[in-house]
Amino acid sequence: MVTQLQQRLSQQPDDLEGWKLLGRSATVLGNYSVARDAFSQAYTLSKGQDPDAVVGYAESLILNDEREIDGQAAELFEKAV
Repeated sequence: MVTQLQQRLSQQPDDLEGWKLLGRSATVLGNYSVARDAFSQAYTLSKGQDPDAVVGYAESLILNDEREIDGQAAELFEKAV
C-alpha cells in the first residue's frame, strides 16, 4: 500500500492529504526517514499552515534524531501551538 501511495504521489505531488497519509503510514511501519520526507513535503505544500503537517514533521524529525527535540522540531511544535 505504501509503495502504491508513493507512486501516486510521484504523479500527483500536490496532494497534501496523500503526503500526510504517507507520513503516518511510514511512521507506523517504523520507516522514519520516509515519514520525515513525506511530512516535509506536506509542510511545504501547506506553507506551514496545516497543524497535522507541522506536528507530523516535528515528530518525524525527532524519530530520526532525538537531538531535534531542542532544534527545528521544538520550533515546529511551538508553531503548532
